Amino acid sequence: CAATSTEPASEGERPALEAHLWLYQRLLAWDEESAEEIVDEHLLEKSFAATADELLIPTLVLARRERNSDKIDDDDERHIVETLREVVDDLPVVSTELLTGGDTAAASPNGRRPLVVGFPLRETDEVILGLLGRLLDPQVCEVIVASTDMLIAERIALIEERRPVCVCVSSLPGDLVQTRRICKRLKQRDPELRIVVARWGGRHVSEKGRQGLEAAGAERIVSTLADLRETLRPLIQFRSYVGPMKEPLVANSV
Repeated sequence: CAATSTEPASEGERPALEAHLWLYQRLLAWDEESAEEIVDEHLLEKSFAATADELLIPTLVLARRERNSDKIDDDDERHIVETLREVVDDLPVVSTELLTGGDTAAASPNGRRPLVVGFPLRETDEVILGLLGRLLDPQVCEVIVASTDMLIAERIALIEERRPVCVCVSSLPGDLVQTRRICKRLKQRDPELRIVVARWGGRHVSEKGRQGLEAAGAERIVSTLADLRETLRPLIQFRSYVGPMKEPLVANSV
């Protein structure tokens, strides 16, 4: 790997890099302590959602892009993903940022919470979808991530059994074709299933790519965790348990 091993600079001595680039450098140098400090410092100034969209997710996306272009090896990417997974697991849930059910939260037929299933294609996606779970109030919404340890057929069977209000397919750079195939398989098994695709990386999907995802069954395509949270808002508030709700999926501004 091409990692540097220089001592971490103090905050005032850091080069003028975007936060996620500095975090990526420290992770690539296997400097876990400095990486944790960078995340903690960002959280002091920004919300959890902003930290996810501006720091954590861009770092994971960059690692995937660098691996796709053979600039880092599997061990480096695995280390970055696993380290950030541990960092995320240790972060506190900020109750003021939780997306709740609003005034409809008390109306829960049969005591069931609406279920959102995250569908990762890679371990990196599991980490990102774990961030989503920290922004939805567990009292009114359940979020489960169908682990990549399961076969795709097993994950689809889980979705059929649990009947979620929505499936969120997490998609990283280089995974567009596989994402389209997953959407198509899910829609073939349940034409009424609501599918949201999260295309991480901050780049707009081409018109051809968007049309392909929509033709495969994606109802909405988002690129940030904040947009994904807002897209899920009507599903949680209207509390559709046993079938698809007919209200359109629209991501409101925060």
